[in-house]
Amino acid sequence: MNQREKILAILAFSATGILLLAFIATKVILGPTADYRAKAKQVALDVEKMQMKNSMEPIYQESLREAAKRSYGSDASVASEMSRAHLVRLIIKAGLAPDDLTLTPVTGSSIRGGREVGWNVRIKGSLDRLTNLLYVINNDPHLHRLDTITWSPIANSTDLTLQARFVTLVLEPIDG
Repeated sequence: MNQREKILAILAFSATGILLLAFIATKVILGPTADYRAKAKQVALDVEKMQMKNSMEPIYQESLREAAKRSYGSDASVASEMSRAHLVRLIIKAGLAPDDLTLTPVTGSSIRGGREVGWNVRIKGSLDRLTNLLYVINNDPHLHRLDTITWSPIANSTDLTLQARFVTLVLEPIDG
């Protein structure tokens, strides 16, 4: 092997060695860097989602405070009695007689942050007064819901019987 061939062989092995080192460096050093970049992007997205959620927290707290002001309190038995008394006032306001009223207590489902309490309502009256009652209940600012409404005609009369479920949400106490 002459001098020229030795130089050529050294250059070829050197180039191969440099390429081999570059390949290894890319896999060892730059490979994990790409993984870290992907993880950093995911963490940045998670942080952005948390910041968005936290930015909505004051709005949710204010909404909860407003609902608490419209509720009947945080004690289920007190709220049940207060809602009954308020319902009787609404019935009188609608022009119906409380003598034709039958109330049966009900408890609804428990949800995170509160539970439902209320009354099964059965009342007799004319169509216009019962419709007026639904209007009065709908426009009442207290926190309540009226569902499972059924109308039944009374035999040999122009009156109807209205049956419904009047429930309110008893919120768990909140700070502030």
